[in-house]
Amino acid sequence: MSGKPREYLYNHVIELDGEDIPIGPAHRTQPDQLRKLMRIGTSANGVWGLIVMGSYLDEVVAGLRRYQSASGASWREVIERAFDRPVYVWNRRLDTAAQAVSLYRALETDVWYADDVRGVGADVPYRRDRIAHWEHMIREQNEEWARRFSDSGITPITVTYEDALADPEGVVDRLLDSVGVARGDRPVQPLTRRQGNDVSLEWLARYRRDGST
Repeated sequence: MSGKPREYLYNHVIELDGEDIPIGPAHRTQPDQLRKLMRIGTSANGVWGLIVMGSYLDEVVAGLRRYQSASGASWREVIERAFDRPVYVWNRRLDTAAQAVSLYRALETDVWYADDVRGVGADVPYRRDRIAHWEHMIREQNEEWARRFSDSGITPITVTYEDALADPEGVVDRLLDSVGVARGDRPVQPLTRRQGNDVSLEWLARYRRDGST
């Protein structure tokens, strides 16, 4: 494993090896809390992974900037002062309609992957307006990330959902190579199973017939 990527700085409760982690970027970007998160989340090969959504990137940067006394620094400068030689990975799905269907169902049921037993599990009715709302948001965030990377002179490693599904070993090899870590001979074993099922496929077909965004 290379790093233990999670949304460490998101505003929700996380439990890491029995450590008490305060809620929210304002607390987790404090130097001592950030060091704790990095210590707990670093894999044996020295890699730490952080997932950040575009919806709260500015909040994370504001928290980091506060402790760097870097009021005029760009978001890239702030990130690269906080983390040693970061590699930027842009994870996205090309089929935004399918992503919106999955996101709508996950948000309504609180079931985020096939083996997730934490959520209520009850299915929800098809609602084109909600799916369209989430597809619009997904497209906006994709455009925002593209703009951020371009304006900051960053060429991220782009990993699409479709690539990861078709060639997981190739994707893993590319990511490990970017951080200078050898995978060795161990096969790639996905930690979760694909959640999409017949309901998702039926909804996607219906949504497209209804006219996606």
